[in-house]
Amino acid sequence: MNFCHVCGQNLETRFEQAMDPQTKEKFAVLSCANCGFAETHPQPDDLSKYYAEYYGGRHGFTNDYCAWRRVNFLEKSYNSDKETKRVLDVGCGDGTFLNAAKKRGWQVAGTELNAGRFKDSELEIFENLREVKAKFGANSFDAVTMWHTLEHFKNPREVLETAFELLTSEGVLLVAVPNAGGLQAKIFGEHWLHLDVPRHLFHFDFNSLEMLLTQTNFAVKNHWHQEIEYDLLGWSQSALNKIFREPNVFFRSLSGHETNVSAITKTANLALGAAFSAIALPLNLFGTLTKKGGTLIFSALKKSN
Repeated sequence: MNFCHVCGQNLETRFEQAMDPQTKEKFAVLSCANCGFAETHPQPDDLSKYYAEYYGGRHGFTNDYCAWRRVNFLEKSYNSDKETKRVLDVGCGDGTFLNAAKKRGWQVAGTELNAGRFKDSELEIFENLREVKAKFGANSFDAVTMWHTLEHFKNPREVLETAFELLTSEGVLLVAVPNAGGLQAKIFGEHWLHLDVPRHLFHFDFNSLEMLLTQTNFAVKNHWHQEIEYDLLGWSQSALNKIFREPNVFFRSLSGHETNVSAITKTANLALGAAFSAIALPLNLFGTLTKKGGTLIFSALKKSN
């Protein structure tokens, strides 16, 4: 019997054979009818091979816009006249967000599994939160951000508890995750781009993420319901996954990865992907307005005793 990590109720099978688009292995997704939380099952002990082709490039404009928007979320959520402000980005990727925050006057630090890639960078990047805590101590950050990283951790509760310790009493937490309760997830099911098993070990909807934040002593301050590039690709690539046998060809092409398909199939994916992305614009707006978008973003504060 499997039990929900958020509310403790029994988990039931949502999908029996969701496919990893990289390795073609099959995984189940178990969900909780009580709170909406879900988990990938089984969860591999060693996830390294599943990240072999995970990182890809963005087009310059998309990358810059994403970082600019996220810094705006940060500064809307933490509005302070403090002369020195420090942010920690958990799972900082290539450091684009941190560099953007640094340009806006923030002192920055980050975590990334492959921290060695930053050895020639001016950014201070650690392999995990334990190293961050050892270096800075408790109550040392005005903001902690997790942009599409919480779903990758084997113990999201522990990650949030550590973030709580690292934040100052007035600090703010920003968490973005794919919305497993959104329209895309419901329409496309196991073909949804952002299901992404087994890299996404856990799957959150609004209720389960809010509940977990509350349990880890955070008070939700605000929430948003889309990140445009994630949501557009969620619509277009998921639709393509329903049509074509080979998944994620459009997405892999945009992110600079090789695709093991014929030139005709690749061209068809690119053409249809562009068309579907245009069609998805009003769907994106509808998902945002109905609070059923493909992405959830929460800002939360430490609860006062």
